[in-house]
Amino acid sequence: MVGVVDSSRRSLLRSDAEYEAAVAAFIRTKGITRCPTACVVPTQATIGAEDQAALHRRWAENESRRNQQGGRSGLVFNQTGSLGNSPRLARDAGARGRDSLKANADRFAASVLPIVASLQASGIIGLSALAEALNARGIGAPRGGKWRGSAVRRLLARAR
Repeated sequence: MVGVVDSSRRSLLRSDAEYEAAVAAFIRTKGITRCPTACVVPTQATIGAEDQAALHRRWAENESRRNQQGGRSGLVFNQTGSLGNSPRLARDAGARGRDSLKANADRFAASVLPIVASLQASGIIGLSALAEALNARGIGAPRGGKWRGSAVRRLLARAR
Protein backbone atom coordinates (compact mmCIF):
# COMPACT_ATOMS: atom_id res chain seq x y z
CA MET A 1 0.00 0.00 0.00
CA VAL A 2 1.38 3.34 -0.99
CA GLY A 3 1.58 5.90 1.75
CA VAL A 4 1.30 3.45 4.66
CA VAL A 5 4.32 3.70 6.91
CA ASP A 6 4.83 4.04 10.65
CA SER A 7 4.75 7.55 12.07
CA SER A 8 8.47 7.67 12.99
CA ARG A 9 9.53 7.09 9.38
CA ARG A 10 6.70 9.16 7.94
CA SER A 11 7.72 12.19 9.97
CA LEU A 12 11.10 12.22 8.20
CA LEU A 13 9.34 12.94 4.90
CA ARG A 14 7.42 16.14 4.45
CA SER A 15 4.81 15.09 1.86
CA ASP A 16 3.30 12.21 -0.04
CA ALA A 17 5.37 13.19 -3.05
CA GLU A 18 8.59 12.90 -1.02
CA TYR A 19 7.47 9.54 0.28
CA GLU A 20 6.68 8.27 -3.25
CA ALA A 21 10.05 9.57 -4.46
CA ALA A 22 11.85 7.81 -1.59
CA VAL A 23 10.10 4.52 -2.36
CA ALA A 24 10.89 4.84 -6.08
CA ALA A 25 14.54 5.57 -5.28
CA PHE A 26 14.74 2.58 -2.96
CA ILE A 27 13.27 0.31 -5.65
CA ARG A 28 15.69 1.66 -8.27
CA THR A 29 18.78 1.27 -6.07
CA LYS A 30 17.88 -2.20 -4.82
CA GLY A 31 16.91 -3.52 -8.25
CA ILE A 32 13.44 -4.61 -7.17
CA THR A 33 11.23 -5.27 -10.17
CA ARG A 34 7.99 -5.98 -8.37
CA CYS A 35 6.43 -5.58 -4.97
CA PRO A 36 7.39 -8.51 -2.69
CA THR A 37 3.89 -8.54 -1.18
CA ALA A 38 2.07 -8.67 -4.51
CA CYS A 39 1.53 -12.44 -4.39
CA VAL A 40 1.09 -13.01 -0.67
CA VAL A 41 -2.71 -13.26 -0.77
CA PRO A 42 -4.03 -15.76 -3.34
CA THR A 43 -6.69 -14.58 -5.74
CA GLN A 44 -10.15 -15.39 -4.48
CA ALA A 45 -11.88 -15.33 -7.87
CA THR A 46 -14.75 -17.48 -9.05
CA ILE A 47 -15.44 -18.49 -12.61
CA GLY A 48 -18.82 -17.42 -13.93
CA ALA A 49 -21.29 -19.87 -15.45
CA GLU A 50 -20.68 -18.52 -18.97
CA ASP A 51 -16.94 -18.99 -18.63
CA GLN A 52 -17.40 -22.49 -17.22
CA ALA A 53 -19.61 -23.36 -20.19
CA ALA A 54 -17.01 -21.97 -22.59
CA LEU A 55 -14.26 -23.98 -20.91
CA HIS A 56 -16.39 -27.11 -21.10
CA ARG A 57 -17.10 -26.54 -24.81
CA ARG A 58 -13.37 -25.98 -25.45
CA TRP A 59 -12.49 -29.15 -23.56
CA ALA A 60 -15.13 -31.14 -25.51
CA GLU A 61 -13.74 -29.83 -28.82
CA ASN A 62 -10.20 -30.80 -27.85
CA GLU A 63 -11.33 -34.21 -26.63
CA SER A 64 -13.25 -34.82 -29.86
CA ARG A 65 -10.19 -33.90 -31.91
CA ARG A 66 -7.98 -36.22 -29.82
CA ASN A 67 -10.44 -39.09 -30.21
CA GLN A 68 -10.49 -38.60 -33.98
CA GLN A 69 -6.69 -38.74 -33.96
CA GLY A 70 -6.77 -41.98 -31.95
CA GLY A 71 -5.47 -40.54 -28.67
CA ARG A 72 -6.96 -39.81 -25.31
CA SER A 73 -6.21 -37.15 -22.75
CA GLY A 74 -7.28 -39.06 -19.65
CA LEU A 75 -8.99 -35.97 -18.25
CA VAL A 76 -12.74 -35.99 -17.84
CA PHE A 77 -15.37 -33.74 -16.34
CA ASN A 78 -16.57 -35.57 -13.27
CA GLN A 79 -20.07 -35.45 -11.79
CA THR A 80 -19.39 -32.14 -10.03
CA GLY A 81 -18.42 -30.53 -13.33
CA SER A 82 -14.75 -30.11 -12.50
CA LEU A 83 -11.91 -31.52 -14.52
CA GLY A 84 -10.15 -34.63 -13.17
CA ASN A 85 -8.59 -37.97 -14.06
CA SER A 86 -10.71 -40.82 -15.27
CA PRO A 87 -11.32 -43.42 -12.54
CA ARG A 88 -10.70 -46.15 -15.13
CA LEU A 89 -7.27 -44.74 -15.97
CA ALA A 90 -6.41 -44.46 -12.28
CA ARG A 91 -7.47 -48.08 -11.75
CA ASP A 92 -5.38 -49.22 -14.72
CA ALA A 93 -2.35 -47.27 -13.47
CA GLY A 94 -2.73 -48.85 -10.02
CA ALA A 95 -2.89 -52.34 -11.53
CA ARG A 96 0.22 -51.69 -13.64
CA GLY A 97 2.04 -50.40 -10.55
CA ARG A 98 1.10 -53.48 -8.50
CA ASP A 99 2.19 -55.77 -11.34
CA SER A 100 5.53 -53.98 -11.55
CA LEU A 101 6.11 -54.27 -7.78
CA LYS A 102 5.20 -57.95 -7.88
CA ALA A 103 7.61 -58.61 -10.77
CA ASN A 104 10.43 -56.81 -8.94
CA ALA A 105 9.75 -58.81 -5.77
CA ASP A 106 9.75 -62.07 -7.75
CA ARG A 107 13.10 -61.19 -9.36
CA PHE A 108 14.59 -60.32 -5.96
CA ALA A 109 13.28 -63.55 -4.42
CA ALA A 110 14.71 -65.58 -7.32
CA SER A 111 18.14 -64.06 -6.70
CA VAL A 112 18.14 -64.64 -2.92
CA LEU A 113 16.34 -68.00 -2.64
CA PRO A 114 19.34 -70.10 -3.78
CA ILE A 115 21.41 -68.52 -0.99
CA VAL A 116 18.68 -69.27 1.56
CA ALA A 117 18.45 -72.85 0.27
CA SER A 118 22.21 -73.33 0.73
CA LEU A 119 21.97 -71.90 4.25
CA GLN A 120 19.11 -74.30 5.06
CA ALA A 121 21.13 -77.20 3.62
CA SER A 122 23.99 -76.29 5.93
CA GLY A 123 21.69 -76.64 8.95
CA ILE A 124 20.44 -73.07 9.52
CA ILE A 125 16.70 -73.51 9.77
CA GLY A 126 15.12 -70.79 11.97
CA LEU A 127 13.87 -67.58 10.42
CA SER A 128 15.93 -65.36 12.74
CA ALA A 129 19.01 -67.52 12.19
CA LEU A 130 18.55 -67.23 8.41
CA ALA A 131 18.16 -63.46 8.75
CA GLU A 132 21.39 -63.24 10.79
CA ALA A 133 23.24 -65.36 8.23
CA LEU A 134 22.04 -63.19 5.34
CA ASN A 135 23.08 -60.05 7.24
CA ALA A 136 26.48 -61.61 8.01
CA ARG A 137 27.01 -62.29 4.29
CA GLY A 138 26.18 -58.64 3.51
CA ILE A 139 23.08 -59.42 1.49
CA GLY A 140 20.64 -56.52 1.63
CA ALA A 141 17.03 -57.04 2.60
CA PRO A 142 14.27 -56.33 0.06
CA ARG A 143 14.01 -52.67 1.06
CA GLY A 144 17.72 -52.20 1.56
CA GLY A 145 17.90 -52.58 5.34
CA LYS A 146 18.82 -55.51 7.55
CA TRP A 147 17.11 -58.86 7.30
CA ARG A 148 14.59 -59.81 9.96
CA GLY A 149 12.77 -63.09 10.50
CA SER A 150 9.51 -61.68 9.10
CA ALA A 151 11.21 -60.70 5.82
CA VAL A 152 12.69 -64.21 5.50
CA ARG A 153 9.20 -65.67 6.14
CA ARG A 154 7.72 -63.50 3.34
CA LEU A 155 10.58 -64.50 1.02
CA LEU A 156 9.96 -68.21 1.67
CA ALA A 157 6.19 -67.75 1.23
CA ARG A 158 6.82 -66.12 -2.17
CA ALA A 159 8.82 -69.20 -3.22
CA ARG A 160 5.84 -71.53 -2.67
